[in-house]
Amino acid sequence: ASIGRKSFHIPAPGKSNKLIPVKKVRRTKSWFNDKRQTNRRLTMQYKESQLKDKTATKLRLDPVTMDFYKRDWDETSGTLGPAVMVEDIEMYDEFLVQSAMRFEGEWMGPSIGDASSNGTAPVELCSSVPTIYQQHKSPFCITYSLASALFYCGFHEQARILAQQATSFAGMDFDDAIVKLRGLMPHLVPEIGLATVYGVATSRHNRFRREMTWEQLFRDITPYPTVIIPISNQGIATHAFCVVDDLIFDSITPMALKLQQQSVDWVFNDAEMHIFVALRFNTKISQKGQKIKEKYRRKVTYHW
Repeated sequence: ASIGRKSFHIPAPGKSNKLIPVKKVRRTKSWFNDKRQTNRRLTMQYKESQLKDKTATKLRLDPVTMDFYKRDWDETSGTLGPAVMVEDIEMYDEFLVQSAMRFEGEWMGPSIGDASSNGTAPVELCSSVPTIYQQHKSPFCITYSLASALFYCGFHEQARILAQQATSFAGMDFDDAIVKLRGLMPHLVPEIGLATVYGVATSRHNRFRREMTWEQLFRDITPYPTVIIPISNQGIATHAFCVVDDLIFDSITPMALKLQQQSVDWVFNDAEMHIFVALRFNTKISQKGQKIKEKYRRKVTYHW
């Protein structure tokens, strides 16, 4: 059989010479769910050394040329390498190849869990709102994402000042960064400077822990910037983004993403993530001897 400039056979289970056809489908919610579950199955197979390729390779079938491309995981940089055309598709696991054919145009394969290795977000996940501060290869996710959200909310000068603090946050773990951020925001944006914290025990005697789930985040749309720090099933937190209205401001993307599960799946390469800590800056706070008269009056705006 021929696909583009290549000829190869992809056997179906129990039928050694039957080709698996490419079936085009609309990108519905069900389609995204199927894609996520397929990548998670590939991740499990990779972890259990069940795949032919041992380097956490992702495959993509170009829907125009019908050529296969691959990206190999680089242990040194902790990211996926550049896209390279596949010369011999039969070197790769049958299920991986079938998955790339089924979800043509998408990068399919095992996920290591870090963010920002999938390239440009699919257009259907993007809004028309720009992410003002982009980190590129710098570890500025928590400051740049929040700074972009502040800029969007009308705090332009405050956003610039926060972005200038990025290097001082970059060397911190998330625990220290959270403490510093909570100390900075009352001075920077007193109208909303006091945060409601989720995922961390409160100061009450019963040490009540407020929890936030993805479902709550997607359902309870709010005009207040909310920093989200997800964590993997392995207890690893490597990335953060900020939510406001129905948007995700992530400093790895040039445009804000739509606030939905599919966007989170793209950010984390379909790895299963949970909300570890959330900081919602939603309460006015005045410094001692300084009464803050300004009020935060903006309402929720919907973009999609």
